[in-house]
Amino acid sequence: MDVGAQAPLFKQQLLAYVEHSKKIHYSKKIEHSKKDEHSKKDEKLKTAAANAIKILVKARISFSGADLQGIRIPGADLSEGIFDSANLKGADMSNTNLQKIQLRNACFEGADMTDARFGELPHITVEDNVAFCSYSSNGNTLAIGLDNGTVNIYEIPSLKLDWSSSVSEDSIERKYIRYCSKDDLIAWGSNCGTVTLWDLRAKKRYDTQERHIDEVTSIACFPKGHLVVSGSADTTVRLWDTRDGGRLFTLEGHTNSITCVAFSPGGEQVASGSRDKTVRLWNVSNGSRLRTIDHNREIMSIAYSPNDSSLAFGDQDGSVRLWDGETCDRVLGTHDGAVSGIVYSPKGDLIASCGNDKATRLWNLQGTPDSYTLRGHGGTITGLLFSPKGNLIASRSDDGTIRLWDVKNGKCRNTMSGHSGSVASISFSPKGDWIASGGTGKTVQQRAVEVVDSAWYDNQTSSCCIDETEQQTGDEVFDKAPAVDQTSSVGADAAVQQTDKEAVDKTPDVDQTSPIGTNTTVQRTDEEAVDKAVDIDQTSSADTIVQQADEEAVDKAPGVDQTFSA
Repeated sequence: MDVGAQAPLFKQQLLAYVEHSKKIHYSKKIEHSKKDEHSKKDEKLKTAAANAIKILVKARISFSGADLQGIRIPGADLSEGIFDSANLKGADMSNTNLQKIQLRNACFEGADMTDARFGELPHITVEDNVAFCSYSSNGNTLAIGLDNGTVNIYEIPSLKLDWSSSVSEDSIERKYIRYCSKDDLIAWGSNCGTVTLWDLRAKKRYDTQERHIDEVTSIACFPKGHLVVSGSADTTVRLWDTRDGGRLFTLEGHTNSITCVAFSPGGEQVASGSRDKTVRLWNVSNGSRLRTIDHNREIMSIAYSPNDSSLAFGDQDGSVRLWDGETCDRVLGTHDGAVSGIVYSPKGDLIASCGNDKATRLWNLQGTPDSYTLRGHGGTITGLLFSPKGNLIASRSDDGTIRLWDVKNGKCRNTMSGHSGSVASISFSPKGDWIASGGTGKTVQQRAVEVVDSAWYDNQTSSCCIDETEQQTGDEVFDKAPAVDQTSSVGADAAVQQTDKEAVDKTPDVDQTSPIGTNTTVQRTDEEAVDKAVDIDQTSSADTIVQQADEEAVDKAPGVDQTFSA
């Protein structure tokens, strides 16, 4: 795509600043005696390029497919910019604002993304409802499972599709899915009783050698790897070897459908909950039954503490109970309706539960049992997840939102909307700085977690129009900067600025027959103009003053002896 062809003359000048920034890194080869002099010049050119590309982005200039390899634009505000399939290899994009930017299939190889603030990465649109999403153990990829049995793997942060695989069966609904971090493996149970395994490292799919005789209702992964346990409506629990899909044991004894299964952290036990109102514990090494815990209500959810010291479960009537290995006499509290999920914090000092009453309850095991009741969702809460550090808990809901709660005070830190239907899955990245979510709206979204409390995040607006003063440019950005018509609406098809004839006459000389594009020279200017490229007020905010430059520097636009290709 020819970026320059979209641009009037004053925009071509801005493109020249961006293009010239590619030369900056070559100055590192200069003599040591001139290092400080060139370093100052480089910093000024970086700032000029960052300010120039900001103006172009706000003017709705598309950089889709553009060759931006090696550009130096630290601190640039690229929010809501269009950079799909752009070549950003080796670019300096440190401390940039990338909120709501379009980056699908962009190349970031070798790019400096230090402290880049995404806010929200471009969402992924898929062909069916999302049943599952999870980051890989190293955070470099995002796995997405669809209701139609397809698994897609996307690279992070470009969201380039790396691999896709689908099951061969038709009309198989798959709902119970787990990501096994030890093996980088996805285990997926279907309504026909099959357990399908996706090896994300080897990029291959295979089914278990046998199947349940009824639908799979729950799945869990062995913490040390190579094992998966599944529960079924056929009343059985099965252990599978993930290396070849072979069945190790069939655990029998329940008299009604299995509702939940879990491995102990050490991997020695499996716990299963059932509609027969019992919890059963099983020996992983030989498949024998260790204990049966009788209850008076159907078991709906179950979880082991991280240190193996306790087992928590919730029932159909909303009771949340704690079993310490010998007794089950501690009732933490109740929900108004069935308990749909229970999770322990990473340290094991907290338990969070959710239910059909639209509330999350946070239980402090080292103090007051009922610490907080977290309310705010407008629909049933479908799941909970603690952040890797344990300082936040995320709740997902049928109302299409995700809420982040502070475990210290129970306050909602952020409400993330954007899904058109129920949120079926959420995943924190390994460092806890991102959260991905997917659901019935056929989209997966990624959002930054680390900025939820910052003034930068809170003060962002959807406005990106120059005439709405999202950015203010001083009169000396150009020699008689193009005048902005404050009454006009700025959109994709509207004029961004109206430039009087005098301003155009005084813009740097540009060959009007030569648009900026593939294999086209932008313009040539002597080195003196480069040295005087822009005088930057280093104390000015990027949101208040884009750039302050003397008129002479603008008359002598940066010298560019390269091409700006797209």
